[in-house]
Amino acid sequence: MTSSGLASGRAAQALKALILGNSLIGAYLVEFEENGEERAKYGAQMLSNLAGDPKAKGLIGLGVNALKDCPQFYRTYPGVR
Repeated sequence: MTSSGLASGRAAQALKALILGNSLIGAYLVEFEENGEERAKYGAQMLSNLAGDPKAKGLIGLGVNALKDCPQFYRTYPGVR
């Protein structure tokens, strides 16, 4: 396999991981934090609290703005699991 073939394979794997991760985070937020409702009763503070935990563990890209998109992703693409 060529180096460009390896790179595209790695890119595809990374994309699949991002899609699955966003779906799982969205599922958690919708099903457990929001109890299936459109929004959690305690509002945006929930996202700030959740965003603090991944940062402390050295994970990047999971700030409040990214977490806001995950429930919508989960609702739009419910078959991604």
